[in-house]
Order: sequence, then structure tokens, then C-alpha cells
Amino acid sequence: MRAPAWYVSLFVILAALPLAAQEAQKKRVQINVINVCNPKEAEVQEIQGAVGRIPAKPRFVADFEIARGRSSVDTGVARWVRVRREFGADSPFTTAQYTMSVNMDDGAITETLVLRLRDPKEVVQVALQSTVTAGDPAAVLASDTPSNHISVERYGKAPLAIKRCPQADQSGFALLFQSASSLMAGYRAALGVRSFVPGDLARVGVAQKKKAPAAPAPGKSQKPQ
Repeated sequence: MRAPAWYVSLFVILAALPLAAQEAQKKRVQINVINVCNPKEAEVQEIQGAVGRIPAKPRFVADFEIARGRSSVDTGVARWVRVRREFGADSPFTTAQYTMSVNMDDGAITETLVLRLRDPKEVVQVALQSTVTAGDPAAVLASDTPSNHISVERYGKAPLAIKRCPQADQSGFALLFQSASSLMAGYRAALGVRSFVPGDLARVGVAQKKKAPAAPAPGKSQKPQ
């Protein structure tokens, strides 16, 4: 007696399942581990090259975009302000995007400057970051916090990154971090973030520290209110 065609097809499918499972187990998962404290010399040179392409004095077009909001993050809730400006058509970069984010749980403030390339054949974007564990947004902006993290996103390759690590000997990276910090300071000024970021953060619930009243001049007393 000949088995029905559907029965034969089902048998073939069931017989192939163990083979498919074995093939899936053979597939390897590749994990890229980035040593951000002491990257390889070739990686550092590539990061330096990407940072070196960033114009110290950006020329933006008139268009701009400002946004503010609240986001849920792994460590709690963050409130942020973001501004984006476009470079002129003759620039190798298309946009510069600055974000200040305040973690409402631990008070950490993070500034991130992301610059995207116009022709991302090798590098897609470069990001400079400055982080402080606590502080007032206006005071942080006024102090020009040094950059402590640099990352480079590459086209079709694993990203590159370097970070300030107090426990590691990073004396060889001093000039790189100095360049990144200088660029961060320049773009804070070019984007005018000191004029609106603290106020916009206040609008989304980030309290600002009130300035202490000026002390009276010697020999003069303050008038009662």
C-alpha cells in the first residue's frame, strides 16, 4: 500500500528538523569587544584622524532645530535638550547635533556632540562626550567640561572608542583628549547652547540653582525688603 503524498512530505520535514537544529548550533556568534581604556595604536590613529577632520570653526547654514523631552533610561529618567545645525554644502560634514541630558535619579549630566559625515565611505559619524556626576546645567556649560569619551562609527566595521579611565595609564592620549575638549568648547559657543539649554531644561523639570545675592559693599548695609 502506497503512503499518501502528504504523509511523505510530513515525514521529510520532520526528518529535516534535527539537521536544521544542528546547522543552527554550528553557526558562530561574533562579539566585538572594545577596549576603551587602552585601544590599539592603529585604532587610536584612526580615531585621531576622524577627530582631526572636524572643523574647529564650523560654518552653519541658517536652518536649525531644537528639541527637548523626557526619556526612560536604564538608570532611571533623563530630561534633555537637543539642538541640530547643518553645515554648508562644501563641508565634509552634514550636521552637528548637541545634546545635554540630565539623569533625574543620580544627577549626572552628559553632553554629547555628534557630527555626521556627508560621504560615509569609511566613517559614518564622530561623537564627543563630556560627563559630570552632578552639577547645575548652567555651571557645567560655563566651565567647558573636558571631553572624556570619543567614539567613531565606521561603515561596515566595528565602532572605535576611547574613554578616560582614571585607573589606566593614558598619558599617550593626552593630545587626543585635549583636541576633543577644545572642539567641544568651540561647538558649545558656535551652537550658542549657553543661551537656551538651561532654560529649556527648566521647562522639562530640571531645577536650576538660584544665584546667591551679591554681598553688600564694605560700609554699606542692605535696605530691608
